[in-house]
Amino acid sequence: MKTAIVLLLALFGVVLTARFDNIDIDKVLGNQRVLESYLKCMYDEGPCTPEGRDLREKAPEALETNCKDCTDNQKALVRKASLFLIKNRPDDWKKLSDKFDPEGKYKKAFDEFLKEKN
Repeated sequence: MKTAIVLLLALFGVVLTARFDNIDIDKVLGNQRVLESYLKCMYDEGPCTPEGRDLREKAPEALETNCKDCTDNQKALVRKASLFLIKNRPDDWKKLSDKFDPEGKYKKAFDEFLKEKN
C-alpha cells in the first residue's frame, strides 16, 4: 500500500524537472483544494496543471527506481508527501498505490526509501 506516490509528490518532485525543486510542499499539503486537484489529476479524474501532468507521467518511473534520478530535495519532498498521505489520507494513499503499483511489486523497496534520510 505504501508505494504510490513516489507519486504524489512524488506529488511533488520526482524525476521531473527542476521546477519541482522549489515547491512549497507544506502549502500544497495544507491546502485542501490544491491537494484535491493534484490527487484528481493523479487518478485521471480531473484536469491537470502542467506540473500535475508531468508528475503523473513520471511517477511510474520514479516508483520503479525509488526516485534514483531525483535530486536530494525532490527525494525529501516525495518522502514528506508520501508520509503525509499514509498518515492523514490513507484512502487516497491506497487509491494511488492501487493505480501505480497494483501488484505491490515496488512496495518493499519504496517502504525502505521512505525510511532513508537525506
